[in-house]
Amino acid sequence: MEEIKADLSVNALAHTPQPSQHWVLLSGEERLAIINKELVSLRWKYVEVLHASNNGYITVALLEPLAPGERGHLLLDLEDRLKKKIDPGLTVWLEPKADKSVLRKLRGVEVK
Repeated sequence: MEEIKADLSVNALAHTPQPSQHWVLLSGEERLAIINKELVSLRWKYVEVLHASNNGYITVALLEPLAPGERGHLLLDLEDRLKKKIDPGLTVWLEPKADKSVLRKLRGVEVK
């Protein structure tokens, strides 16, 4: 069987879309309102938008626990929708949570 090798430099050198000037000039409240309006139109009840920065980073929190597979699909779908409907330079980030591992706490390992 012939092995197919991917040229990883293509991905590393790919153009990453930046937020438009329109997005950058909006206030934080205006950016949140636009994102929340889109979430309402989707009738999504899984996420809450915490922050929408001028660099295109949208930080969300999950409102109910989801399995990793479900969570990944949901966040990718949300990001795709926001890129298509609002601005191609947007990126969705999940709110970081504290480490809940009792074993790591017992060993003195701290994850930052």
